[in-house]
Amino acid sequence: CARDRLRDHTASLLPEGDDLLSQAGSLKLAHAIICPLPGRGSETAGALLIAGTSPEGLGVYPALDETHLSSFTVLASQVASLSQRLELYEEMAVATETAEAANRSKSVFLANVSHEIRTPLNAISGFTEILTAHVGDAGKTHLDSIGASTERLLALVNDVLDLSRAESGDLTIEVAALETLKPFSDIQRQFADAAHEKGLDFILDLDGGLPATIRADDRRIHHVLEHVVDNALKFT
Repeated sequence: CARDRLRDHTASLLPEGDDLLSQAGSLKLAHAIICPLPGRGSETAGALLIAGTSPEGLGVYPALDETHLSSFTVLASQVASLSQRLELYEEMAVATETAEAANRSKSVFLANVSHEIRTPLNAISGFTEILTAHVGDAGKTHLDSIGASTERLLALVNDVLDLSRAESGDLTIEVAALETLKPFSDIQRQFADAAHEKGLDFILDLDGGLPATIRADDRRIHHVLEHVVDNALKFT
């Protein structure tokens, strides 16, 4: 198309169009068109220059008509769309890396906090075992409750760490030989006082046909049973 028409068209869409035309003139163009590349919102991301060169310069070949203009505008839109998608992908990659870094920091923080909590709890558990050898049966019952509560607090600390591991996909099941009676008797001892306060009897009745030992994750079985019994006491 003619230089004046091209200048008027691009100047209304892209402030830099006139400068681009001046630069293109030095290339002795046979025909040229500049399409703006739309950015986000009302911004313009750049320009797409499509030109054919000739030693004689602009206007030697047939002028570009409205069909050419529409086709080039569609092409510019497609190029801009691809550019925006690439930009969005880069932003998503940065956001993903930021989130992963935050998760790593959280895991380190939880590991440090859990270590600080475990230290005094382990001391309580150790002294409880020592005292058990120096008291009567009544005192042993209370000390057993203290020991069970301490173990439960340690389990809660581990549960917090499990949450972090589950979010990162690193949660594992620790399967080992386990006395079948142990998780149930632990739960009974843990909730005996709570049941007594509500005037309820906590009766443990296991099927005699159960094997003496099973292979399972003791802590996770305890966790499941605890929620079941806790809800049972809460809503009874």
